[in-house]
Amino acid sequence: MDKTVDNAVDFLVKNGVNIDAKSKHEFPDTTLNGMKLGHLEWDGTDKDGPVHVQLAFAQPSEHKMLVITYWGSTEDEAKHDDAVSGIISSLKPIND
Repeated sequence: MDKTVDNAVDFLVKNGVNIDAKSKHEFPDTTLNGMKLGHLEWDGTDKDGPVHVQLAFAQPSEHKMLVITYWGSTEDEAKHDDAVSGIISSLKPIND
């Protein structure tokens, strides 16, 4: 899992996102449509200003892991929250 987080953070950095490591917040695991879901958040910046960064890890099957990478403007985040939540809520487990 640590390697997956490192890869996702590397992706963000390569795309111009500066993550404030001190702002890391790890949420307790939850369940989404029967899948175990882990969730991390950070504050950061990109070329346009302050951003909110989130990584979520869902396990849709015993041998698969889905990584959801999100960063968006803290100024505009609220107006897209329903759409992003709808996308996340639509994820369903699969059969191998």
